[in-house]
Amino acid sequence: MIDWKVTARTREAHSRVFTEERDRPGLLLVDQRVNMFFGTRVYMKSVTAAEAAALSAWRLLKATDRVGALVFNDAQVTHIRPHRSQATVMRILEAIVAMNGALQADLDTPPNSAMLNGVLESAAQVAGHDYLVMVISDFDGADDDTRRWLMKLAQHNDVLGVLVHDPSATHLPPSQDLVITDGRLQIEVPMGRQRVRRDLHEFASGRIARVLAWQQEIGVPMLPLSTAEDVVLQVSRLLGSRAGARTGNQRSVIP
Repeated sequence: MIDWKVTARTREAHSRVFTEERDRPGLLLVDQRVNMFFGTRVYMKSVTAAEAAALSAWRLLKATDRVGALVFNDAQVTHIRPHRSQATVMRILEAIVAMNGALQADLDTPPNSAMLNGVLESAAQVAGHDYLVMVISDFDGADDDTRRWLMKLAQHNDVLGVLVHDPSATHLPPSQDLVITDGRLQIEVPMGRQRVRRDLHEFASGRIARVLAWQQEIGVPMLPLSTAEDVVLQVSRLLGSRAGARTGNQRSVIP
């Protein structure tokens, strides 16, 4: 816009440039299904996802953006609408803690792989335009519909996938028989057989590779987070910036 007063006083044309402030809410999709109750190194996948969500929520709030969440397990979804307040962030964290604390090996609720796509569909109804949508999950049950919903969300929003994985998916344990149980049934897996090891490795690593490949295929960034390493350090390395700080044995994710 022309600044007429300054222009008249100086007899030279002066203009003012305005930058429109745009509201950019964030929506966190946090997976706490029973398949996340797994880990062979430092953390469970569910804990890694919870820490990543906490870090993201506080940073979104620090950027003066509204933040909301869809926290889900195999049976229910807790929907927290985006608001710009510490109280909303605490509600998100409380929902995550509640579902995380309920996880156990002998849950009566059966695994529900379809829950991921259902939550993505709900997110598409909430995030109309100009949202930052973060999907924090191991993407168990991901299929063509998952890819389609991510593409739909990315049409008018920025979408970021955070793929939580355990090193055992790509680095199998030693060649010995393993007994695996869900708390009710158990099966012995002959890990000493090369064919069994090859099939397991191809299945697990192939699933992760397919999800990571969406970054090139549909343009949705996919950040891999391992259960074997501190979440803050991984995010700092992946994003190339300092995402948090450590002081002694205390981890600081709250600005």
